[in-house]
Amino acid sequence: MEHLILALALILPLSVGAYDPDHLTLLKETNECPKCDLSGANLKGANLKGANLWYAKLMGADLNGANLESANLYGADLENANLYGANLRGVDLENANLKDANLKNANLKDAYLQGANLEVANLNGANLEWANLVYCIN
Repeated sequence: MEHLILALALILPLSVGAYDPDHLTLLKETNECPKCDLSGANLKGANLKGANLWYAKLMGADLNGANLESANLYGADLENANLYGANLRGVDLENANLKDANLKNANLKDAYLQGANLEVANLNGANLEWANLVYCIN
């Protein structure tokens, strides 16, 4: 059994679910990071208003209470992300993956979610006023 565990440790990459620190620095300095890997990053309460995160990988990221108003998250992967109470007003989430995401009490007013995957997403208490939910997967 020990040999099997050692073999798996040698085969599996060490950075599974880890974000690229350079990408986080770029986002903080420029508010832009298209196609970045920020999986599992702690962005709790971050001010990312108008950020360009086009096709970014944010799986398991903590965006609790973050301000993402008018951000571009087109095609972003937010599977298992924590967006509890986040401000997503007017955000572009077209074709984004929000599977298993926590959007409880999030503000999605005027958000563009066309084609987004909301499968098993927690939307309890979320504000979806005027949100575009055409062709969403749920």
